[in-house]
Amino acid sequence: MLRLTLSQKINNIPFTFKSTGIRVYSFEETLYHVYHYWRESADEFLSAQCITWVELLGHTFIASKMKELSFVESFKEQITGFLQLAPFYDETDLHQLIIKLESWESRLEWEKYKERGDYFVEKNEPQKAIPLYHMALKSDENPQVLNNLGVAYMLLGRFDESYSVLAHALSIESENSELLLHFTEAAILSGRVNIGENAVGKYEELHPNSADAAFLNGLLAFQKNDYQNAFKYYQAAHQTDPENDYYVYKMVDALLCMRRYDLALDNLINGINKRTGEFHAKEAEIYAASGDNTGAIKAMKTAAHMNPDSNYYARLAGYYRTDYNPRLAAEAIAKALDIDPDCDLARMENARNKKGLGRTREYQAALSELLGSLKDRYRW
Repeated sequence: MLRLTLSQKINNIPFTFKSTGIRVYSFEETLYHVYHYWRESADEFLSAQCITWVELLGHTFIASKMKELSFVESFKEQITGFLQLAPFYDETDLHQLIIKLESWESRLEWEKYKERGDYFVEKNEPQKAIPLYHMALKSDENPQVLNNLGVAYMLLGRFDESYSVLAHALSIESENSELLLHFTEAAILSGRVNIGENAVGKYEELHPNSADAAFLNGLLAFQKNDYQNAFKYYQAAHQTDPENDYYVYKMVDALLCMRRYDLALDNLINGINKRTGEFHAKEAEIYAASGDNTGAIKAMKTAAHMNPDSNYYARLAGYYRTDYNPRLAAEAIAKALDIDPDCDLARMENARNKKGLGRTREYQAALSELLGSLKDRYRW
């Protein structure tokens, strides 16, 4: 069905939904996004930033209605009211969505927050999941939520916080093997080696000869700087579960620490069949560690092309910077920040690139801004 647009003017200023990274240039596109990504859009489609953007489009009446809807308590009424601000969806479309919304609203509050948090973890954006898990825990101190919060902290390298959360979860549900697995991992990564050793022993009793048990032993050996045994344990884990590429990447990490670059590349190439963005990013890491910056740039460009991820472009910028090419580094940083303006690695590379160019004041300003945002975020 053909529909007339609200505005006949071309707009070059998009609104970016941070939850999905999708940019919209018209109110109709905004309606489409909210209809199809209503869970992800929950905190953004009636935000002050979105309302201001709609005003800039010239839709002042719609913007005023959006302000009114922002005070409505029912999420279902907010969504349906918003989608009816322009004749884009018919009654059948709205009815189908209302059924989903009513089902979702009938669920417990903690489940809804958990679901949204899980979405961001799956997108490899755990920093966005953490506040949602904390909101879920205000409604119910659920071990599932605590487990996922612990995993999110671990993905961010915040191992002490991960350990604390998972220890608490395990005290609530002591027989949960998944919790024990993640607790053991957090204990080891946070430097609590003795606790980690005891936990590994307990896990091995419950799951002898399992890939996870071998992995935990590998992690323990790695933490002790025993990279040779770490490699052997990771290798055993992969032999037990050959479909899990994660163990191959851990094998490569151990080989990199032993400076066995050729063997690391050989294990990567022969151990992983799917040439994904992650594969080429790890390939770039091997080349960079061996001093082959040209190979690292080539592999990282492939990774970013296959998977336009802000962190991939930020890492590419780092390789350009160390290759004394600040112009291409700046271009890669711009692409990273275009995808995710809050990408910490890209902002750090931006500061480093300015420092390399001798722009000291800009470097200090960029670094100060980054540190400020990190402090605010890590208050959770």
